Amino acid sequence: MEYLPDLVISDVMMSEMNGLQLCQLLKENTITSHIPIILLTGKSHQSNKLEGLESGADDYLTKPFSISELSL
Repeated sequence: MEYLPDLVISDVMMSEMNGLQLCQLLKENTITSHIPIILLTGKSHQSNKLEGLESGADDYLTKPFSISELSL
C-alpha cells in the first residue's frame, strides 16, 4: 500500500494467491479499486475469461499474446 501502482498485470495461475483472488482483493479495497488490472493466462476457455472479468479485471488476455495487443 506504500507504493500504489498505476496498473497491475497479473497471471491467473500463481502459487499463494491466484490472480482472480488478487483482483477481487484489490477491487474491494477503496484505496486500490481504481487501479486497472489486466489478467494474463493460459486458460483460454470462454468460461475462464468470464470468471476473470467477473472478478473485476479490466481486461483478460490469453497466452501467448502480442505486445501490440497488450498496448491497446
